[in-house]
Amino acid sequence: MSDIKIRRLLFALTALTLLSPLSSCFRSNTDTLYSLPEASDEYANLQAKLNEIINAGAEYLPPASGPNRQSVQLKDLDGDGVYEAIAFFYSPGDKPLKIYIFKNVQDDYVIADVIEGNGTAIDSIRYIDMDGDGVLELAVGYKISASLKHMALYSMKGLQHIQIAEADYSALASGDIAASGDAELIVMSLPTADTPGQIQVISMKSDGEVVKSSAGLPADVASITNLVTGKLADNIPGIFLDSKGTDGSVTTSVFSYSGDTLKSVPSNAGDALSVRSGMASSDINKDGVIEVPYQRALLQQSSTMYYVIDWYSFDSAGNRHFVFTTYHNDSDGWYLILPDDWRDCVSVRREDAVSGERTIIFSYIPPGGADTAHYDFLKIYALSGAGRDERAKLPGRFLLSSDSDTIYAAELLAPANSYGITFSQQYVQTNFGIVYTAWMPGVM
Repeated sequence: MSDIKIRRLLFALTALTLLSPLSSCFRSNTDTLYSLPEASDEYANLQAKLNEIINAGAEYLPPASGPNRQSVQLKDLDGDGVYEAIAFFYSPGDKPLKIYIFKNVQDDYVIADVIEGNGTAIDSIRYIDMDGDGVLELAVGYKISASLKHMALYSMKGLQHIQIAEADYSALASGDIAASGDAELIVMSLPTADTPGQIQVISMKSDGEVVKSSAGLPADVASITNLVTGKLADNIPGIFLDSKGTDGSVTTSVFSYSGDTLKSVPSNAGDALSVRSGMASSDINKDGVIEVPYQRALLQQSSTMYYVIDWYSFDSAGNRHFVFTTYHNDSDGWYLILPDDWRDCVSVRREDAVSGERTIIFSYIPPGGADTAHYDFLKIYALSGAGRDERAKLPGRFLLSSDSDTIYAAELLAPANSYGITFSQQYVQTNFGIVYTAWMPGVM
């Protein structure tokens, strides 16, 4: 199927699912689907097959979460260059959750396989090639009850499903943890009153052998907020799991993954790996190694408390290594890497007196100085609204970055490198960055 035909079919299927929300009312409006513009032969044939299933009493029930949530999805499951259609239904009776696999045979779609499952809904689906053979495995999450989800992993060789692994879970993720070219499946389950929490990695050998390795989660984990994979400081693959505890604090659990074996990395830092709010572990300096954020309070100029983030990498022995410090202004969407010589002598305050100007002021506080003894040396502006271009060019201001809604600019309030600390126009421009937020990378 050509790229143009695929795009047309995707458009038609999107329109189909928009016109047919998850209810039986779809069946009363099927005639209107034929008025969609330029429906391809592939779409018309597929629609006819889908209507047969619906007319037999089924209803669309797409995955409720994760990256793939359409009622009908197109994927090349068997690696032959032709897209299969995967459709999700609820049909009353035994094993009511149905996943139909349609194969495209000369512009006609025929049912190649039907995966059936128990539960109240399909929670999620992920398509991953775990053994490098070009055929995608399917990780399907079934919602069994309000508090229980169950994952089934299917091999799809020959477009015929065979269950090769299963597990109860709280969250799922996938990725090439070991940078081997093959994907692994990550299964996380939160602790309960009866069972400890754990994280499990499921991988496959080239001969199809399924390998599992697991490690425990802290006993007080209440929810998972972020997961990212990357290198530890000693170049060993790792998993970094940010979670919220029962007391509301956010901490990070670090795991090494080498030789198909998952191990918990001990904390030799003398405290929790990280304690902060709103920040996620990430490769903040883009060196391939994941850094973990620690929150640290700044000196105060007023009753309002401000914080900076000290970023650390970890090796597989649990030793942490300081990388650098950032000030993150999440509300305005920017951050600044701070020089080491700002530590313990710089504070910030907010100033929003001018409409359309959200301003952070950096101040120097001499060692041992009183709370009121501060010397302003840098302003960073987030400029929005009409006239932001002109305001960014006011005398003394210099450009940092911009997007369609906001211009970021700065102004030195003292000569460069005053007070014995490092700052200049070049330093600020080089070390300024935009905050890009992402929802739980890899997690569904």
